[in-house]
Amino acid sequence: MFKPLLLAFLAALGTASAASTEKVNQQFDVSPGGRLVVEVEFGHVEVSAGGDNHVDIQAERTIASGDKEEEKAYLDSAPILVSQNGNTVTILAQRQKGESNHWRGNVTMNASYVVRVPRSFQAEIHSGGGNVQVRDLEKETKANTAGGKLNFASTRGSLEGSTAGGDITVNDCEGSLVLNTAGGRIDATGGGGTFSGKSAGGSIAVENFRGDTTVRTSGGRLSLA
Repeated sequence: MFKPLLLAFLAALGTASAASTEKVNQQFDVSPGGRLVVEVEFGHVEVSAGGDNHVDIQAERTIASGDKEEEKAYLDSAPILVSQNGNTVTILAQRQKGESNHWRGNVTMNASYVVRVPRSFQAEIHSGGGNVQVRDLEKETKANTAGGKLNFASTRGSLEGSTAGGDITVNDCEGSLVLNTAGGRIDATGGGGTFSGKSAGGSIAVENFRGDTTVRTSGGRLSLA
């Protein structure tokens, strides 16, 4: 007698607590030498080199608050918007300035943006809360996050990276490299050009970098090899 009632209760509980999910999968035809712009309120962003004539985007956001109306209201206020203007592809997922949500309980928010672009694309990336990873690009890259790690590998061209709350890792990057973290360490291996690294709260280690190197930390050790 009690088993059907228990199963019904568990089914209802699972339905009530299920997360709201938004997915975007899109491809744009482009030519080499374009630009990618990413501006997202939260989430991990991964950008790497792909085909020479297209940009591939896979984006997913999940929000769980236990209140479907709250979740829908948030997603409606800041949908994932993907657009193309000439040879520039833009990904936006941000609420209007001054707009805020008043969650009535605990909320879990996760997002990932995986993007493949031509190797010769510029990239400008901002996440309000998540890790950023960039690999194999040959033009200017600018990336910052307010709450995550930065990871750069095999980039060519000027690189600017800043994070307010995480470590920075750089592997085999060449060009003018400018890296800043307010709450983590910086580790760089290989590569060449010019290197500037600053940390307000962690160590800095630079190994086998070919070129002028300037490092400064307010709260950790310095290692140059």
